[in-house]
This record gives sequence, structure tokens and C-alpha cells, in this order.
Amino acid sequence: MLLPALYLQAKEKRGIYKKYSFDLARKDFKEEEWRIMDEVSEIRQNWNYSLSPLQRKILTINHPAIRKIAVRYFSPPIPREIKNKLNPEFYRRIYDLCLAVMDKHDERYLD
Repeated sequence: MLLPALYLQAKEKRGIYKKYSFDLARKDFKEEEWRIMDEVSEIRQNWNYSLSPLQRKILTINHPAIRKIAVRYFSPPIPREIKNKLNPEFYRRIYDLCLAVMDKHDERYLD
């Protein structure tokens, strides 16, 4: 979800709020390339989960070793309908967008 903001930060040499970055970055890419970001945003918006007070407390501990264990054993499960979307094709399209971002970045330095 940070890809648009990081892309624009590299392009413009200044920071941007993440929530504004999606519409601005979208303009630089083909619709087909950007569609995966829309799908990722939709997954994030529709992913409803609740944490118990214990889960919330454990998952906010900021110690590397404890965090690794906490995430593994105390995170809520990924819903089946979301898990089904996270297939190799989904990840390939994310990778393709990352390649497009790198190409855009390289084009700026070749001109």
C-alpha cells in the first residue's frame, strides 16, 4: 500500500501523504498495470477483523523476537475469500507493477 507514495516521493523528490498518492500515481501508469492496486485497496477495505484486548496488546509489542512470535500465533486468520485471491497470478501482477515503477524511475534518468 506504500508503493504509490514511495514512487511519487522518488519521482518528485518530496514526500506525499499516502492517501493522496494513489490518484496521483495512477496517472503515470496504464490502466492494466494499475488495476492490481485497485484490487489490493479493495481487499484492504473489505477485510473486517477484530482483535481481542489480549491480541491487541501482544501485537503492539515492539520487540523483534516477540513481534515475530506474536504475528505468527496471535494475528487473526486471513479469510478464505481473500486467501483465494492471493494466488500466483495476483503476486505476478504486483511484481509487474513494481517493474513498471522501476521502468518509470529509470526513464527519468535516461532522458
